[in-house]
Amino acid sequence: MKSNPYVYPTVPFKKLANKNILDNFTAGKELSFKALKEEVAKIKQPKVSPKGKSVEEKILNLFLDSKVIFGPKEFISRDKKNWEEKFAYFVQKNKPLQFTILGFPFKMPVALKTSRKMPDMGEVLALSRLKSIVDNIKKIYDPGAVIHIFTEGGFGPFNGVAKNTWVDYDKFLRKIIKNLAWNKEFRVRMLSEMEGDANFKKNFKLRILENKKLLADKDTDFMKKYTGTVSPLFKIVTSKKYAEDLLMDVYNENLPDDEVSQGVIAARNDMRKRTDNCIVHYFAYLKTRDDLDFLNKTIPHYLALSVSPKPGRLGVTPINEKCRLLPYHGVPVYSTKNKTWTIEYLIDIRRDGVKYEKVFLTEDVENEPFFYIRKG
Repeated sequence: MKSNPYVYPTVPFKKLANKNILDNFTAGKELSFKALKEEVAKIKQPKVSPKGKSVEEKILNLFLDSKVIFGPKEFISRDKKNWEEKFAYFVQKNKPLQFTILGFPFKMPVALKTSRKMPDMGEVLALSRLKSIVDNIKKIYDPGAVIHIFTEGGFGPFNGVAKNTWVDYDKFLRKIIKNLAWNKEFRVRMLSEMEGDANFKKNFKLRILENKKLLADKDTDFMKKYTGTVSPLFKIVTSKKYAEDLLMDVYNENLPDDEVSQGVIAARNDMRKRTDNCIVHYFAYLKTRDDLDFLNKTIPHYLALSVSPKPGRLGVTPINEKCRLLPYHGVPVYSTKNKTWTIEYLIDIRRDGVKYEKVFLTEDVENEPFFYIRKG
């Protein structure tokens, strides 16, 4: 998984020319939240003992540790003094550090990625990783830390996810946190709360118009961001109206337009148009967030965590070093052979010739596997 300063990290599907989809799933057990909590306790998280002359330096070195950091180390190390001053704001008051992280929007509306709409073990894995950061900070600094999660359901209108879906996703994420007794570590907020600001609509509309012009004019700076996001966002705009085998050609980057059917070309053109619209609105939404100073007004002096690292953010590993994907882009898989958790595209595990056991959560809000166990 490679970091991307403009958008979430992404990877391609595996060999989409292979359309031999197998019946390789078996019905598995059901877990209660109590049993899930026991499973989570077994997950090994990095234990870090950073060195430093001060609490602030130790906290900074925690985020520079190879077992924690995601993305280029220099994005953090170049601002060493600034980060230590940010930590000192809380340390001098003997108060918990206040971190923010944006993410957890909704499951991507792409059938090749996942069959779920609601959070599953993937989100649990990501939360568990974030909790390990809080746990490690607690060892350094007794007041500890809190991570404020801003769910990004507000992006739903840009890529075809209905509001009730992303609202329900947010609600179930909160339920998971409550049932795992992680309320001390996490606070969940909706990024879309900023839409209640009196200046939001006017500002957002202005930014959309600006981005449309920048795209039409092929502005150099805007096109740099466009190039960095167009491929990932093409793979998240809703494609559920298209047949699975057709989508395998649509997303197959080894098949140019002159080598595919008219149906594939039509689907690609439709999705390309909606991707451009998504990009225009996506960057307008983020710019409006900054224009309104929403995060700082909500969490004063916040410390930004991110899986899209760049200067000014603390890049953190999303789940573990083995994971290829973020939780909302695939399905969670536990390998009995490797004793590791990963996130995989659903279409990939349906073609790899290995048996998978479906595991369900008894208190789930949808009848889809909560995770899969790879048997080979």
